[in-house]
Amino acid sequence: MAVYLIRQGVTVYLVNSQQVSDLRRFYKKHAKSDRIDAKVLAKLYLVAQEKLHALRLPAADLYTLQRACKQLDWVIGEVTKLTNQINSLDQVIWLGGWATLVFSDPLSAVARWCRAHYYNPYTVRRVGQAQIQQAYLDSGLAGCAVDTAWIPALVQLAEKVVGVYGDPCEYVDFDALQAETILRQDSLS
Repeated sequence: MAVYLIRQGVTVYLVNSQQVSDLRRFYKKHAKSDRIDAKVLAKLYLVAQEKLHALRLPAADLYTLQRACKQLDWVIGEVTKLTNQINSLDQVIWLGGWATLVFSDPLSAVARWCRAHYYNPYTVRRVGQAQIQQAYLDSGLAGCAVDTAWIPALVQLAEKVVGVYGDPCEYVDFDALQAETILRQDSLS
């Protein structure tokens, strides 16, 4: 609307929402309607002209930059939210040991692979260290420098988790929590 009006030679003003609210209250106590707002906005020019500022539209490249900054801010917010949710699930499922005892970087490629394949502590306990190590080596993620020191720590932690939740655990669906975590993790990619 502002672009069209400015192109037609009309001066467009920015209004202070607090002033509009005060003037609206003056005209009609406890009422808000488009009719009252239109009346208030029309009289604002007469009542407080010195406080109105002409709207200056930014050039297209500046507007594009503003939109890109807002989008970047949104992406950063979403990544932070997803990361916090994943860390929270790690804390609940693995009793705080996922980041402290097993993975120094809980968002590393190895930790992400482990979440996708061996996030359920009951599965980790059932398959054991040798099968996890073989699956990890077969994944190709290990590359030339094979560091599997995290595997015994994971199996040991899984034993502790199963000890806390009981075997079987009738109150927590670890497969559902793994699926939820994978979904959040994949959203980060």
